[in-house]
Amino acid sequence: MSISINPYIPKPFTPFQWYGMESLQRINSKLKIIRNSLKPLGVRLIYESPRLSQIQSAFSRGDRLAGTLLYEIFKFEDKSASYKKAQIQGKNIEFYAHRLLDKNMILPWDHINIGLKKDYFLSELEKAEKWISTRRCTKEVCSVCNICMHK
Repeated sequence: MSISINPYIPKPFTPFQWYGMESLQRINSKLKIIRNSLKPLGVRLIYESPRLSQIQSAFSRGDRLAGTLLYEIFKFEDKSASYKKAQIQGKNIEFYAHRLLDKNMILPWDHINIGLKKDYFLSELEKAEKWISTRRCTKEVCSVCNICMHK
């Protein structure tokens, strides 16, 4: 039997877009505990590299400088080490991947209209922090975001 898990990567337009990704040290520690717990049971653990997840997190929540950072990484000859070395105006992969965003700041993707207001995501974040779930929408009942009404 195999189990597949991956580090959580916060993404734009989700209630957790303001949170940074957990540190690589903490993720690796958790993976070790899980792997060591499952191995004696004969269960194989499959997971994405935390370092690759960190890169994905950085570029999914980056600002305008993130593209320049990617270009700086490209210019290094040693591509594997370049992710750790490259930075633009003091901002590197770790900065973008793990930073906590202020809930009042203008986010790099705020200019994109996906049909949901920022207040919706803030409301969902507040509920999630209190362990309150949102009722699932159905064709008959659109209870939260009303995006179903805009088809």
